[in-house]
Amino acid sequence: MLRWKNTGLSRLKDLSGKKLLRNSGAYTTLLVAVLAMSFFGVCDHNGGMRAPSGSAAKVGSDSITGNEFRRAYQASYQRLQAQFKDGFDPATFRLAQGVLGQLIDERIMFAEAVTAGMLVSDDEIARLLTDAQAFKDEKGAFSPEAFKNYLRSNRHTEASFQDEIRRSLTVQRFKDFVGQSHFVSDAGLVQQFALSESKMDIDYLKLSAADIKLSVPEGDVAKFEASDEGKKKIKDYFEGHSSEFKSEAQVRARHILVGFEGSRSASADAAKRGKEVARKRAAEVIAKVRAAGADFAKVAREFTDEAAGKSKGGDLGFFSREMMVKEFADAAFAMKPGQISEPVESPFGFHVIKVEEIKAARNETLAQASGGIARKLLADEGRPALVKAEVDKLAVAVAKGGDELERVRKELGLTWKSTGEFALTAKVIPEIGSDNSVLSSISSLRQAGQTAQQLVESRGAHYVLRLKKKVDADMAKLTVDKKNELRRSESGSFGSSYLSSMEKSLREDLKKRGRIWENPDYIKIDDRKEVADAGDAAPVDVGG
Repeated sequence: MLRWKNTGLSRLKDLSGKKLLRNSGAYTTLLVAVLAMSFFGVCDHNGGMRAPSGSAAKVGSDSITGNEFRRAYQASYQRLQAQFKDGFDPATFRLAQGVLGQLIDERIMFAEAVTAGMLVSDDEIARLLTDAQAFKDEKGAFSPEAFKNYLRSNRHTEASFQDEIRRSLTVQRFKDFVGQSHFVSDAGLVQQFALSESKMDIDYLKLSAADIKLSVPEGDVAKFEASDEGKKKIKDYFEGHSSEFKSEAQVRARHILVGFEGSRSASADAAKRGKEVARKRAAEVIAKVRAAGADFAKVAREFTDEAAGKSKGGDLGFFSREMMVKEFADAAFAMKPGQISEPVESPFGFHVIKVEEIKAARNETLAQASGGIARKLLADEGRPALVKAEVDKLAVAVAKGGDELERVRKELGLTWKSTGEFALTAKVIPEIGSDNSVLSSISSLRQAGQTAQQLVESRGAHYVLRLKKKVDADMAKLTVDKKNELRRSESGSFGSSYLSSMEKSLREDLKKRGRIWENPDYIKIDDRKEVADAGDAAPVDVGG
């Protein structure tokens, strides 16, 4: 096992780090890189992922395998799902394309690193494995069994594991080298510290088209509905947005799953329980969630046997009846918002369900929907002119300032809000955005209470900006240790920028020469029909 020259699995636990690596600095960098790699902490929860066949991509003659893509995709999926929760949709994030791009870039940079003489050796990898907590037994020694289990659960062969870790660590070493080659002067550090530690807080008024309500007279609605042009537009909208008018009843619910031996997809802990023990545990869970002041989500994170439910507080989002197994659907659709069920048994175990919201089924005809569609179309048609008029009015008031700005603010129903403190080096201003006009306008503000003389536009809205306060950096805090920290950070930023530019240039060159191929079936994998939800807990099964 571990087919590395002069190294076998049986010898790994006996290897001495002193014999393997003389450069302790290089060792530390590599060890940190290894422990930071997500695959060490990723179990193969998503056993239901159905990846296409064949290689995911090729860079020259080097193939990116389906299993390699699968591991990277799952790690990114679970990380983003935990971060964005209900706001995460792999198709919107174009997750598959992003993961594939990262794997391709790693191959490209690996080749550059090897050319530069940065290849990580077998001995260095062996040392890292012996020190990695993920592969140690209860006595702190390297565990061959733990290593075998890792390979098996992550669909690795010895060769694929060796290749993957060598690529990652070699690229990391190359990136560190590039960053360390950038020199930052003391004067530059002083300037950077002054900018990064100086804070601003901005008051702003926001005028957004989405917030402008346009009232359409009933007479105009009736006239539009009666015209031939209006009838056609209404019909086209109705047919093109059918989901707005025809939808099944939906329920939003949370649940806590209590599995048992023999239940479908039972977790390791659940598989140790007998059915009656699980039934009793479900009853205890119900008592907890029905207690005064109980937080269902918090209880779910602690007690559910569903992997995804632990991070999402048992939240299943909205679902229709056919998306769930029958036992679960029958119970959920018979409940009212706020109600908590008795134990509901399904092939996955016992469920404790809390219904949070119900959407009634809709089945409007064209005749029923006509008035609402007409009103919407007329409002959409008239809104741009109204928005322009209000923006122009606010722009004139900003130029005049003082009482005139306050009068128009009240007339338009706008309220001053605050961004909160941010550093002068911020590339994105909280609540406002990163448009160059915003950054330029803010940099011109010097005194508290000063208002920018022009409106700025960002993310489809117009803003009035006023300096609330500015706090200069405390230069006494720029110690030697802080300078060293900033120097490392600045070097890292330079390295990232330089490497990003290098990656882009090399990738474009390889594509022009036809040396990069991406499997289109993998790019389409974000379709929920092709990839099971993280934890294999898509609402279709409501399982663990």
